[in-house]
Amino acid sequence: MKVFLILITIFLSLNSYCQTDLNEGMTYDKNTKLFYKINNDNENLYINIYKDEYALKVMMQGGMLFFINTEGKKDTTSVPMIQYPIYKKPRNLEVLRVAKLENIPEVEMSVVNEYGILAESKFDLKENLEDFHINKAVFSSSLCIPLSSLGLESRGTIAIMIFLKGWRNVAIPAGGRSPILNSLSMNSSPSTDALSLEADTWSETWISYELK
Repeated sequence: MKVFLILITIFLSLNSYCQTDLNEGMTYDKNTKLFYKINNDNENLYINIYKDEYALKVMMQGGMLFFINTEGKKDTTSVPMIQYPIYKKPRNLEVLRVAKLENIPEVEMSVVNEYGILAESKFDLKENLEDFHINKAVFSSSLCIPLSSLGLESRGTIAIMIFLKGWRNVAIPAGGRSPILNSLSMNSSPSTDALSLEADTWSETWISYELK
């Protein structure tokens, strides 16, 4: 019962950091085409995401990955990673995947779990827009990560990478062309081409954040 009450308390804290006014107070990143906001308190790190440009990309096989380098370096080698959402058929926003966190197994788990790594999200499709429209989908999410699970012994600057693979497992080589674009009909629309290229291209951003 005590563990349940602790989880509920943390989850309510997570909700308090979730953006209720769309992207208000958030920072836009042109590489990943999304808005983000990062906060922390004495116990947790909070990451909020709002994406209304090509948001279908977050639901593809690569999902959305968060790498957290506690030394503030732009390096993803053997650092804590959380993937949320992860690709599922049928779509399932109630699971996440973790790796390299302190004393936590590298497994898929519920978004409400005993480790205090909590997540919630919303994914909507605008019925009045065509399937390939840039703003067809809207995705928003909140992620709560206990600072203790990151192995942080003191406050300082950390580096967070937000990484979107889309449906590719391997990056397009430098100077290469998306094979999906090669396969599209000559009669495809510019919006179809743009969405296909976005979905088939890896995109990422590094954020430097000073823990309070």
